[in-house]
Amino acid sequence: MSDDLFPKLLAVEALTTYRLRTTWSTSEVLDVDVDERLHASA
Repeated sequence: MSDDLFPKLLAVEALTTYRLRTTWSTSEVLDVDVDERLHASA
C-alpha cells in the first residue's frame, strides 16, 4: 500500500491549554480542541 494515500501529520503546536494546531502534508492546518476528549467520563 502506498504511503501517498494517507496524509501525514507534519507538526503539532500547542496554542493554549487543550487546544492544538496540526499541520498536514496536504498543507491543511486544523485547530483541535481536545478538552472534551480528555475529560470525558468513562
